[in-house]
Amino acid sequence: MINNAAVQYPQDNFSNIDLDQVKITYDTNVISYFHIVLCALKYLKENDCIINTSSVTAYRVSDYLVDYASTKGAIFSLTRFLSKMLANKNNPCHVNYCWSFLST
Repeated sequence: MINNAAVQYPQDNFSNIDLDQVKITYDTNVISYFHIVLCALKYLKENDCIINTSSVTAYRVSDYLVDYASTKGAIFSLTRFLSKMLANKNNPCHVNYCWSFLST
């Protein structure tokens, strides 16, 4: 199962960030991953895999994507948590992340 959803709203000044924009960014980029994983857990079997796409901006932050970059950091943390939680005898599936390289 692959989670790959994201929006970004570049802002060159932190004070221009609208909290509604931040909520949309988090709902799309992070909360949707929770929904999909919760639904998928019922169907995943041994050796199945969850892949969460993220971005290098979680580590190499751009000057204008602060809300986007913070969601990508949240995805790394979620992935590490899921990997540890699901790597047991009751739920032996693999959880990994990868960077999504998209160009428009």
